[in-house]
Amino acid sequence: AATIWTQFSSPDPDGEYIWMHQAYAKPVGAVSLNFTRLKDDKLSKALDVGRSNPDETARKQAYATVQERLRELVPFVFIDHLNTGAVIAKSKVKGIGEHVLPDGEKGMPLTGSPVPYHPFSAVWVGAQ
Repeated sequence: AATIWTQFSSPDPDGEYIWMHQAYAKPVGAVSLNFTRLKDDKLSKALDVGRSNPDETARKQAYATVQERLRELVPFVFIDHLNTGAVIAKSKVKGIGEHVLPDGEKGMPLTGSPVPYHPFSAVWVGAQ
């Protein structure tokens, strides 16, 4: 599977540190930048390596470990996390921006995106 990992939209995975590291998981009732309050040693250690190691290969491996832990632990389930400014595709790609609700009404964007929500299950490649 391929992933574009932008979790909270940082251009570098280190920008996601405070949202996932166990040091930022505070008790219920306290402000917690780690919203899920997840405390996981493997995840936090990998985030620490990614943050502190200047070697690009080591950082890639550390963030691969972060991604594996996120897949295993599933601390976030985003309903929609798109901030699409534009969708560019060949004319034979169909279904983009054609989100239809169960009652037949045209769907609206779920975020600040000017492009209507387009679930990938509703996008297909046509003959033309």
